[in-house]
Amino acid sequence: MFEFQSVLFQGDGLLEAIADDAPAPGGGLTRISRTQNRRDPAVGKVQLALLDWRPGSLPLHGPDGDYGDETAGLVRTFKIEELGVAPAAVIDDVGPLTVQRLDAIRAAAEAPPIAAATVAVVNQYGESLSGVLVSADDGSVAATDEQGVAQLALAGPSLLTLDPGSALAALGDLLDRPADGVEQGTAIVVTPAALASTSFPLGASERLDVIVVARMDVEAELLAPLEGAPRTEGAGARVTIEGRTARLALQAGDGAMASVVLDPPPPSVEAPAELPTLSAWVPPDGYVVQEGDTEAGLGERFLGDPDGFSALSDHPPVLGETLTLPPEAVPGWVASAVAPLPDPPAPQTWLTVVPDELLAVLYEGADPQPLHELERALQAPPPADEDPLDVLAARADALLAFLSLGPQAGVGEQEPVDTELETAEG
Repeated sequence: MFEFQSVLFQGDGLLEAIADDAPAPGGGLTRISRTQNRRDPAVGKVQLALLDWRPGSLPLHGPDGDYGDETAGLVRTFKIEELGVAPAAVIDDVGPLTVQRLDAIRAAAEAPPIAAATVAVVNQYGESLSGVLVSADDGSVAATDEQGVAQLALAGPSLLTLDPGSALAALGDLLDRPADGVEQGTAIVVTPAALASTSFPLGASERLDVIVVARMDVEAELLAPLEGAPRTEGAGARVTIEGRTARLALQAGDGAMASVVLDPPPPSVEAPAELPTLSAWVPPDGYVVQEGDTEAGLGERFLGDPDGFSALSDHPPVLGETLTLPPEAVPGWVASAVAPLPDPPAPQTWLTVVPDELLAVLYEGADPQPLHELERALQAPPPADEDPLDVLAARADALLAFLSLGPQAGVGEQEPVDTELETAEG
């Protein structure tokens, strides 16, 4: 025996007989049609259930309790569209399948409405985030629409979670935006990284407003001139320089690391001509002792060893005496002048950050140490490596100045080495 679920159909003997496909008292099967049970009270119940299925579908007579042409035509449509009966096989009377399906439709209409919980998700500028997946602990799932709103039918208080991946996708690129945003108000503020471990309690008919914060700026005054051109490697960071002020924009990601590097500045001089060779030149072989010369000073100057004076003389230096210099005793800057050039300057790493960790400092009460370290690093950009073209130019100048003395000149007759030549010694 078929059991009705709807209150409307329960206890109606005619509908029970039709649902069970019972025989009619006068023969045949129990039905409602133009000629059988046309004005039985059950007709009005069938009409109400049909209006639950398709509101406004009895425009002429409504649920008048008479199974006339309008009601019969609607039953025919119901069988074709809802029960899938082929049009050629349709009989426009109310049979067991029609009653059983109308009972289910009516039962759904009679069920009390389930309260919809509303979740509204925006970014820190108040702009709606669409496509964010919201799920409840009862298994229901919804995605925010173009207005950033998702509605879930909850039977009671539940815990809701927001999917971090879909939130990141909805955020897009915020690095060209300002750092500040809307007022928090009653909304909950959360970073994308925190979404993975955060649940929001929500009642069946309550509303939850969530602001997903993903952008912050750090600013510092440079303590040293910036040498080179800054650029970022990795996602989630952008650096700008205005005078002596450096600003670093950070955007939350998936825990990835970003770096700011300084590309070396362009060469300050043009490449000099090829360095002259020493092969056809004989360096001076003697040195005239000058006033103030000491054993340690002469040993350091010509041999690189303050204790090596004994290789130059067997007695202390005498003013005006010419010291014989061994072949290796040449000023150090001459040897430097013909040494290979250093490698081209390489980019310098200025600082490395994980944007998610920095946003956690501001919005999740995390350890502030990473933020303090970042501020200090931003103040002190690294110096650029020495430009090899500058080194080459200084070496060429130093070597040409030395060669211009000629093979007969004593070392003691040279002009004092100026600052530029001393730089070349390094």
